Amino acid sequence: MKNLKNPAFIYLIINTILMQIIGVIAFNRYNSQGLKQLIIYMDIAVVLSLLFFYITKVLNKKNKIIDFIFVPCIVFFTIYSIWSFRNASPFNIDPIPTIQISTPDVNNPAIKVVTFETYVVNKSKKPVDVKFYFTKEDGTENWYPYYDIIPDLHVTEVYHIEPEKVEHINSEITVKTDDVRLITSHFTDADVRYEIIK
Repeated sequence: MKNLKNPAFIYLIINTILMQIIGVIAFNRYNSQGLKQLIIYMDIAVVLSLLFFYITKVLNKKNKIIDFIFVPCIVFFTIYSIWSFRNASPFNIDPIPTIQISTPDVNNPAIKVVTFETYVVNKSKKPVDVKFYFTKEDGTENWYPYYDIIPDLHVTEVYHIEPEKVEHINSEITVKTDDVRLITSHFTDADVRYEIIK
């Protein structure tokens, strides 16, 4: 039990807890793939650090084999997490994309226009051709009254985005439904992914 009072051990425990909290926030609120990868690899590095600490301090089995296995792994995952964060995504994507539903013709209310919108910034130094995938977040079907009007997946046309430019992604589709309500609604519980076109 005295190891629980060791400052290094307490530090590793606190780091692990913080990584889990930050990871939950990243996976549930943000769309940055680079941030998610950073959390994953840093989590692995912290867990390996805990194992290394446990073996060397608690079990008193300090030897060169343990150093040879654990230390390079910890260093690798730490460096790789930072590298993946810096290189994983060329975009900053608005964390709150919107999907708008409107009824353009009151005389034909079964026809709806669904508009998918977000803003992106190309962080790279060269132009990028990319298309975006809009989906609905799980659980929203329980409370959003127009959930069935929105397609489960919408793929946009290809956008050519110049470096350091803010691009307004705006993609519309027309949907024929059985819902004749005159709807004007904004849905913000959407998720956006992208595919770079080579």
